[in-house]
Amino acid sequence: MATLGTIKNMESLESIAKTEIQQAQSDSPTPLRPPLIRQEGSRRFIKKGESLECFYFQEAKKRIGDKWSLLVLFILKDESLRFNELLKGVQGISQKVLSTTLRDLERDGYLCRQVMATKPPGAAYSITEMGLGFLGVLGTLSAWVEHHWQQMEVSRQYFDLQTPTK
Repeated sequence: MATLGTIKNMESLESIAKTEIQQAQSDSPTPLRPPLIRQEGSRRFIKKGESLECFYFQEAKKRIGDKWSLLVLFILKDESLRFNELLKGVQGISQKVLSTTLRDLERDGYLCRQVMATKPPGAAYSITEMGLGFLGVLGTLSAWVEHHWQQMEVSRQYFDLQTPTK
């Protein structure tokens, strides 16, 4: 298993992502309980008629579409940081929003919070193997977009020429 110190480039992240996907697809000794169909409290459930694939995509999209989550993950990719160091590193984020973002990322398993026995008490945040795997998958997505960028631009220009403006 790779450690934070050994991960220096996107190829390593992609390798971790592939390993994470293979592990998730293999038969595990303790299978995960599938999502339920109704909503209760803070637990997440699939909507009636929604496929599991769509449900899982929506769960991943919550982190991808979040304004701050990806930035925090990328900042923590190479080192553990304390809250105030993160606050300085993520320009424009409030303490409350950073706190909520960190809590959500920790709850989903992307981050680990390590409490330190210092005075005053503190905590450091670091990315988990799952978080690194997630960044690897995003790196693959980014590479796909880069590969198809010109095709998308040509398609957009053609569409704009064919569509009358208001």
